[in-house]
This record gives sequence, C-alpha cells and structure tokens, in this order.
Amino acid sequence: MTYLTPEQSVIFQQRWTLAATYRGLIINRTTDIEFLMEMIISHFFCSDAEKANEIRHRLICDGTMLTFESKLKLFRQIIHIHFKDFKTKYPNLVDDIQKLQKIRNIVCHRKILTTDESLSSFDGDNIYFENFEVVKDNSSERHQIKQVTEPVNKSVVNEYAKVASSIVPLLEELLLIVRPPSDASGKGSK
Repeated sequence: MTYLTPEQSVIFQQRWTLAATYRGLIINRTTDIEFLMEMIISHFFCSDAEKANEIRHRLICDGTMLTFESKLKLFRQIIHIHFKDFKTKYPNLVDDIQKLQKIRNIVCHRKILTTDESLSSFDGDNIYFENFEVVKDNSSERHQIKQVTEPVNKSVVNEYAKVASSIVPLLEELLLIVRPPSDASGKGSK
C-alpha cells in the first residue's frame, strides 16, 4: 500500500474537493434537463396530467426502467416523428444533450486519477478522470486494456453550464407544446 506524503495529502484533498464541486455542478444541471425530458415523454404519452405524473414516477424516473440514454433515445424519436417543426427549428438540441451526457457520464462513473505523477502535477484546475478500454492491437490481433483519462476543468464546466442553460428553455418550450398551459395545473382533463 502506498502512503501519501503530507504534501500529497493536501493536494489530494484539494483535488477531491474540486472534483466534487465540478461533479455537483454538472450533475445538478443534468438533473434539470433529465426532469424536463421525463415530463415531455410522460405528457406526450398521456394528456391527463395526473396520470402523466404517475407514468413519470413509476416508469420513467425511478431509474430501473429507463436510463438517461434510453430517455434520450425515446425523446429523440418523439421529436423526430411528432415534432418535426421543433426539430427543424432546433436541429442541434438532441446532439447537444448527447454531448452533455458524455461529460456527465465521465464525472458520474469514473474515478479521479490519483497517481503520484498526477498529484505532483496538479495545477489547481484540471481533474483527470480515468477509465479503461479494451482495444485491439492491430499488429498482434490481440486485445489490450488501455488507460484513458479525460480532463475536466473550469473551461469544461463553464461550457457545460452554457450549453445546459441554452437547452433548458428549449425543453420548457417543447413541454408547453406537449402540455399546454391550461393543463399545467396538474389536474389534467378527465
């Protein structure tokens, strides 16, 4: 077992705190987007607001039935087939959500790189998240495990926030199309 020097321990704590901050900001914004997608999906399938909320709670947002990726696929099909004008008006919406999803998955599912080298080179901004991929070595036809690192820093988080902030109003606009304001009370039509 490798022990950290006092200096490494301080750096490790700084990186951990910064990583937690970056993760929190990204996850919070993604939650807003995911909630709006869930609302659009549930109200698309059911015009009764009370039943739509039940669909959302029981089938969509409990995490056991649909992953974020599944919700995005369903959302994409709904827009593509039933809201062509909206898709034409905002052609990059689903692609932008998918880009955000990739960053969200990095901070949610990968661990922070904590090698001695990464601790000694910490610059106060870049947090590297590590993952391992199986790649085929073309020269030997064998598969190898390769370490992959993804940096997340202020620039990535700021760009994420900017794109997420532009997506939320578009999803709200689509929700108003799917669930008109007269149905927004939650009572729905009987």
